[in-house]
Amino acid sequence: MTRKTLLSLAAMVGAMLCLQGSAQATLSIQLSDNSPASTVVFTTATNSIALVGITVGNFTISVTAATSNVPGDHPSTLTISDTTITLNSGVAAITGHTLQIKVSATDYSIPTGGSLTLGSSGGGTWNGSTSSGDTVAYRSWFDTTNSGTFGAGTGTAGITTTSNGGNPNSQSATDTSVAVSKAANSLYALSSITTVTMFEAASKHTQVNTQGTTTVDGLDVASVPEPSTMALAGLGALGLIGYGLRRRKAQGA
Repeated sequence: MTRKTLLSLAAMVGAMLCLQGSAQATLSIQLSDNSPASTVVFTTATNSIALVGITVGNFTISVTAATSNVPGDHPSTLTISDTTITLNSGVAAITGHTLQIKVSATDYSIPTGGSLTLGSSGGGTWNGSTSSGDTVAYRSWFDTTNSGTFGAGTGTAGITTTSNGGNPNSQSATDTSVAVSKAANSLYALSSITTVTMFEAASKHTQVNTQGTTTVDGLDVASVPEPSTMALAGLGALGLIGYGLRRRKAQGA
């Protein structure tokens, strides 16, 4: 094998490493209000997004979305927390004002096994409201195509919690778990949609604090070497080949 060939192979392996290193998970959150219709989207390549005082139509929202995908630390999760939703001043109590919080995250790898369980739980705490019709609904999805699309893939049945009219009052629920499957060691995406409906006029400073957790649990399996690991092994092999060629050349001199 000539030096030129070795250099070409090394360049190819280096390109593989660069391509692998450029892969990055995406966490997205979308806020939308149906009265009037408006939508804002935030995206990051980190494992959390914290939004404070975002105005969307008739609402002002603060929310944190986060992911957890740590080897050996089951289950993997997609969560929304620290969520405060306030109906803006001067809004009348018509047939109900609805806000949706959509969250998605890609490139989950844990658990590595193929047979998994998708679950979710959520709820809300109402402050300043005496309406018994306010609701918080939460639903989760598992997407084997790793698309990051909100609501893509297999979903849970969903849960809905309803204010009992107390001020304050808290309600929560746990969804029925769903069996899901993927190819072993493959990546997947998770998403959730929280729908908040409020009927009370804002003159009472109506607020709801919501939370939700999407979980995927299961067993790990023996891992297939990642492209970066294989590339490093290739570089090591090329180094040994180069060393052997130099040694043979030295012995022949």
